Amino acid sequence: VDYYLKNIWPKKGLNRKPVFAWVTWDNAAGRGSITDKVKDYIRSKGVDIMPGDGEFFPAAPTEVSAQMLRLKEHNVDFTYGMLIFPTAVAILKGLDRMDMTDQIAIGVATPNPPTLIKQVGNLARNVYFSDYPLTKDLWASMAPNVLKMYEQYERQKIPEFMYGVGVGWALVATEAVRIAARQV
Repeated sequence: VDYYLKNIWPKKGLNRKPVFAWVTWDNAAGRGSITDKVKDYIRSKGVDIMPGDGEFFPAAPTEVSAQMLRLKEHNVDFTYGMLIFPTAVAILKGLDRMDMTDQIAIGVATPNPPTLIKQVGNLARNVYFSDYPLTKDLWASMAPNVLKMYEQYERQKIPEFMYGVGVGWALVATEAVRIAARQV
C-alpha cells in the first residue's frame, strides 16, 4: 500500500481515492493477509477496498473473465495476493484479454519472478513482487541476513531458490511462535 501510494498512484493522475482488492488464491495461504488490522491500515491510508475484499481463485484457473470484469466494474487500481503458477499466468492473460494490463498494478507474494516473466513476457510489466530475492547475487544488497545464514550454516547444497523462499517462511514462523509464547 505504501509503495503503491508513493510510486504508482501519483502517475495515474486520477482525482479520486485509489481502490484496492485482494486478487489471490481461495485458500488459507491466499486469504491469510485479509484481516481487520490489514483492512484498517489500508483504509487509514485513504484507500477504498473493493466490496467483498476482492477476487479469489483456485490453484489452476482456466477462465478468469468474470473476476476481471468485477475488478473493472469496481475501478480497482491495485491488488495483492498469493499467486503462483498457473494462477498468476491465467490472471495476467485475463487482464490482457480485457485490455486492463495497464489499469491495475498486481502485487504478489510469489516465488521466482524470472519464471513468471518468462511465461508471460511483457504482461508482467505491472506486477510487483514482495518476496525475498531468490538468487544469491541479490542477497547481499537486498537480503543480507539470508546471505549470512546461507554462508554461516553452509547451506550451499540447498538450491538458492528454495533457500530464499524457505528462509522467509522460517523467519515468519519463528516470529509467530515468539508472539504466541509471549501471549501465553
